[in-house]
This record gives sequence, structure tokens and C-alpha cells, in this order.
Amino acid sequence: MESALEDINKNTVLIAREIADEYGIMAAGNLCNTWVYDLQDASTHTETRKRFEEQIQYQTDYGTDLFIAETIEYLGEAKIALEAIKTTGKPFMITLGSKRDTVTLDGIRMEEAFKVLEDSGADIVGLNCFRDPGRVMPLAQSVRKNVSCYVATQPVAFRCTDDKPDFQIQESEGRLAFPTALDPFVLTGKEMPSYAIQAEEMGINYIGSCCGSTPHHIRAMSEALGRTVPNSKYSPEIHLHTIIGDEEHIKEKDERILYEQRYGKT
Repeated sequence: MESALEDINKNTVLIAREIADEYGIMAAGNLCNTWVYDLQDASTHTETRKRFEEQIQYQTDYGTDLFIAETIEYLGEAKIALEAIKTTGKPFMITLGSKRDTVTLDGIRMEEAFKVLEDSGADIVGLNCFRDPGRVMPLAQSVRKNVSCYVATQPVAFRCTDDKPDFQIQESEGRLAFPTALDPFVLTGKEMPSYAIQAEEMGINYIGSCCGSTPHHIRAMSEALGRTVPNSKYSPEIHLHTIIGDEEHIKEKDERILYEQRYGKT
């Protein structure tokens, strides 16, 4: 799709701008990792900067209020993105991804990497992708204590484990579930709001999510944080439920089903 990069970037921003204007919110431009950066090859650093500048050029004239650089695993690549965005004069967020360790791929502790990015001018720093809330929040807490700027968390909405903290290495029926068999690992509409509340209590300023997130996750997270959003018109009206609703609407007659649905035990 290389020949369509400009159209893809431009039209994405135009869609975001339209929605932002409708609801009075901000529209962000986005820079993704380039897949070009090689720590040991300086020539790739020049190419990386070129790729970032192209992304900025495709997006900047169509109504971006800020830029987000995300899913970057090298501090070196993040610094190149940062320098490219600074030329726009717009505020920006730099988020790093960590698959299995608490260090960047160039061997820098995450807390130190975020301090470097803050000192270099990033308005928001944070973590995104790869790990679920349970694996992201302990590191986010450490980052929050180590920087004074805004902090973001954008975990995936897929369940991970300490043994397999990266959603891309989860297994189903003996095979990698990524990318088309991750359905059994999707977090619930209760787990993601719980994460949002935890993040707010921790002092996280930009609370979001990444792969696996759906509109119902974002709606539930927003409502958990005390907001009513346009999508709230689709929120469940549990009192109408025929099993666990109020007395006026219950139709189920089996007492065991009623009890277990209400209290989750026999």
C-alpha cells in the first residue's frame, strides 16, 4: 500500500477532524514505528527521520491538534520521532511498547527512557500496546513517580499472564492465537473500566487502550470515570433484564438460576 500512504494518512485525519469538530474534542495525528530503525546502522536513522517527516507532512495540513508517536520499542527511534514532531510546534505524546522486559530494545530502563523524552520536550509520555492492564500498570506507576509531565497508559484489551505478558504470544489449542484467534482472551466490559479507575487513582492523565479495544470498552471506561459520552445511549439497562432485572421485569422462575446470576455462586 506504499502508493496509498498519503491518501490513507490524509483521510484518516480528515475523519478524525470531522468527529472532533462535532463533539468539541481534539484530533491527533499519529506516527507509528517505522520497522526501519536499526540501532547499529546509522544510515537507518536518517531513513527513519525521513519516514516520520513524511507521515507528518501527510497529516499536518488537515487539522491535527497534536501528534502521538506510539508502539516504539527503541528510545533512539522515539527520540527521532520527537525531534521530527517538534518542528510542527504542536503538543505531542510519545508512548513506548515493551513486550517482555522493562527495558527498551536499546537496553534503556523504561523509567530512564521516559525521563529522557520528558527532558527532550514531550508533553505526555507513556506505555502502549503489547501488555494487558495487569502487566502495564505496575510499570506505569514507576514511570509516574519518575517524571513530572503527563503520563499515558494504553494497554491492550487482551488477557495476558506473567509467563506470557505479550498478547502476541498467547496460545490457543497449541498454536499462537495472534492475530485471528484472540477472541477467548478479550477482556470484559468490567475489567477495562476497573483498569481505568485504577489508572485515575494512580495519577495517570491520559487513560486509553490499544489492540482488542472495542467501542463498548471505551464507553464503559468513560462511564467509570464519571462521564456520559455519545455512546452511552447504548449502555445496558440492567433493570430491564428478564433474569437479573428489577422485580417488574424478571421472567425467570428457576430460583437457582436467579441466585447464581445475581450473586455468582451456588
